[in-house]
Amino acid sequence: MSVLGHSRKQGETMPTLMTAAPVIEKPPDWIPTGNLYVALPQISRQDGGIYTVNVTSLKDNGLLELCGCQEAHQPFLRPFVARDGARLELNGLEWERLGDWLPRFRCQMNGLEINGTIFAPTDEKGFVYLLEVVSPEVCRLNLGFEGWWKSLDLLVFSARSLAVERKIWQDGWTGSLVGEASCGLPLLAWGIQTELAGEWSFDGEHFESDCMLELQAGEAVQLACYVALNLERDGARTGALHLRRLGWRRLLDKTRDWLTAHSRKFSDPVVSRFFHENLYFNYFFAQSLCLDQAELALMTSRSRSYYVSAAYWARDACLWSFPGLVLADPQQARRALQAIWRRYLPEAAQHALYLNGQTLYPGFELDQACAPLVALDRYLEFTGDGSFSQLSWLPDALDQVYRSLTEYYDPQIGLYRTFLTPHDDPTDFPYLTYNNVLVWRALTILSQIATARLDAASLLCQAHALKQAIQQYCVHRGPFGAQYVAAIDATGHCDWQDLPGGSWSLFPFYGFCAKDDPIYLNSLQWIDSEHNSYFFPGLFSGAGAAHFPFPSCFDLANRLLRQEPDAMTLLHHAKLDHGLACESFDPHNGVVRTGAAFATLAGFLAFSLYRFDL
Repeated sequence: MSVLGHSRKQGETMPTLMTAAPVIEKPPDWIPTGNLYVALPQISRQDGGIYTVNVTSLKDNGLLELCGCQEAHQPFLRPFVARDGARLELNGLEWERLGDWLPRFRCQMNGLEINGTIFAPTDEKGFVYLLEVVSPEVCRLNLGFEGWWKSLDLLVFSARSLAVERKIWQDGWTGSLVGEASCGLPLLAWGIQTELAGEWSFDGEHFESDCMLELQAGEAVQLACYVALNLERDGARTGALHLRRLGWRRLLDKTRDWLTAHSRKFSDPVVSRFFHENLYFNYFFAQSLCLDQAELALMTSRSRSYYVSAAYWARDACLWSFPGLVLADPQQARRALQAIWRRYLPEAAQHALYLNGQTLYPGFELDQACAPLVALDRYLEFTGDGSFSQLSWLPDALDQVYRSLTEYYDPQIGLYRTFLTPHDDPTDFPYLTYNNVLVWRALTILSQIATARLDAASLLCQAHALKQAIQQYCVHRGPFGAQYVAAIDATGHCDWQDLPGGSWSLFPFYGFCAKDDPIYLNSLQWIDSEHNSYFFPGLFSGAGAAHFPFPSCFDLANRLLRQEPDAMTLLHHAKLDHGLACESFDPHNGVVRTGAAFATLAGFLAFSLYRFDL
């Protein structure tokens, strides 16, 4: 154990080349939904309009997104209701989620009860918008849908409008309204049909269809709008007809049955709703079936509200998303694990990858080099599926992971170094304590599934030696006694901070130490003290970091894993991103401040809550 001294305070360690999280001044007001093919990340809570719809394109390494215009209040699709010729402006919508995932609004306007339900049916390349109206008296109504197709955007970290030709027309064969974007060859197309007969009108970017109805007193009417997406117009126009043939009732029942089959039981309804909304958000927004190649792609988020969306991080996929994914659907988790080990493994330790596995944002991160092994271990532990470890290609992959780790081993200190931290920032202290604990865990896992190329006894010896080095160099005398430091440099100088995304508090979770270990307990006390420059007191208190200087959902998840009652209290009252995981939130009102629509973190938060409730 080292003695406090020759260290740098937190205010002096902030990297000058840090790409910090953008601070959100006005929280987004969206309610997302989707399935594995189609994402609807921006449904307005104010007017019920769907402002963006996207699909994943592996050949384009991003999301192709159909866009309306938020500033002009012109969504890609929205319903409308007119009574006696006067159109009503939908407002005052009260939202809920059917099955904790399918958005549904209710409102009362001009004597009418108006409901809207939006859902992307399981296994379909499209979605349904169901409008329901009940009148207490006899009246004449016009019901319909309208939209504006303003652009086709490509979304990776940022969104950019593509220079494409956009055409809208009504197809005489299927009856679908069709839109197609092309640049020589077609890029993406959509088709729309409605339940009741009615002609579509369209002018430039705008399209509209309505039907006139006479309602009796107390009568209810439903109008369903079916939207299909595909690679080009023929797939889109027939896809819309296919959805209409199936009908909204069958599609809705099938989708709700899927949600029920993948749910868990909780006695507290608030906890149950929070758990399932985050579980499904992770399931449908941290992975996607690509429209062009029908392969599974893993990503941070399918929403542009997250500032580094539509890209792969091994840490996100393996350490945060995967625990929630295997909890929701072990079979789907196996498919994700195949992608992790087959497509993304060669460059997994790099900062961020394109969806096809090539490097997007370079920079070696030691925790990401370990992450695939941690996900594999999580899967084997949860499912007991030993067949995965028998796959013919796995020995080569395990050997590749081991070699990537040894490249960053320093035999003089006995620790492993990194270039970037678990918060993706450069550091002058390359020997991070948390990272080395993950390497210890990775070596332990390797020893349990070692092949002829990797000797189990040797791996266990290496893990034991690494643990001794961590205890020798990464434990220093702090204000509460011996505790962990964040990192050291080659001279032994140490960095005093804790990164919530790679925290000391996770050490028992990874099996490195016991929950009652004195060094661990002293470290926890430091995190929540005035000695931590990034501990934020307040009604919604918690630990943050230089990367996001507010209390974080990472810290909330860590506290749930530690079974802290205060974490459950915060969960009951914090708004976060309308109940979904965000990178950080305001200590005074609990509202998102950085990293909205953080789908992979939603998986870890749901998993942590599940562990708390055990």
